[in-house]
Amino acid sequence: MKKIIFTILCLFSLNAHAAIKVATDFAPIHSLTAMVMEGVGKPKLIFPSDRDFSHHNLEITSSEIKALRKTDIVFWLGPEMTPNLKKAIAKAAPRAQSIELLKSEGLELLPGEKNPYQDTEVKNDVHVWMNPENAKILLRRISSVLAGRDPKNAGKYTANARKWEKEIDKLKKHVLPVTNNKPLIVTLHDGYPYLFKYLNLKNSHSMGVHAEYIGGPATWQNIQKEMADMKPKCVISDPSLDKNEKTLFKRIKKAKFVELDVMGGKFKPTPAQYIKLMEHTIAAINKCLE
Repeated sequence: MKKIIFTILCLFSLNAHAAIKVATDFAPIHSLTAMVMEGVGKPKLIFPSDRDFSHHNLEITSSEIKALRKTDIVFWLGPEMTPNLKKAIAKAAPRAQSIELLKSEGLELLPGEKNPYQDTEVKNDVHVWMNPENAKILLRRISSVLAGRDPKNAGKYTANARKWEKEIDKLKKHVLPVTNNKPLIVTLHDGYPYLFKYLNLKNSHSMGVHAEYIGGPATWQNIQKEMADMKPKCVISDPSLDKNEKTLFKRIKKAKFVELDVMGGKFKPTPAQYIKLMEHTIAAINKCLE
């Protein structure tokens, strides 16, 4: 009888101190959350790294709904990034604490750019993680929320956030000094203004084109011609473009062509994923502008 009581008490104690269950929307936010939770637990990733983010109005799949179930906290940017996720959280994890990171205090928000190739327009640019200074603010917000919900591990969350902030600060060494030479850089995705500001690249232009919006007068040929007339030094493509579309833009004379992904889909979802994404992206842009 004593053994049974002892076993029940042990199980109760384990349950009382079970790791907090956390879910995040996509890879960069998952990485920042994993940094803070290192040594305590592992967050779930709702949207897999190979998910097509060529547009933000994603339909939530059954497997992604599953990732939300029995979750204590959901860290996500907010409905401006993934509108359908708000309803999914309410349905699959009604008791979960929903943290919209775009509302984090101190976050630098750039205005959304008007896209001539689609009707939708957002108030703010949602790709805030592309500025490492914003990433540090997100780390602090995530750490604060976790510490409040799980005070037993508050010290670990705070120490982890400080540790990874130092790693993020090391990205500054990749920023090239500003010169009088200002080559034009053109992107086919609208997710780079935060990074360009961080890198002091003021001569840039975002086409913000996505395959589902192209049709009628907004043909790929017209977009390519418009870009060619700008005479860019560097063209940044997006993984969502198919082979023929990429070939079209590679024909722009005297322009270097590089394919980058603001989601970091090529890197495994680990705490270091964000660092690898930013190091790779910055290095690729610097080389493209040489």
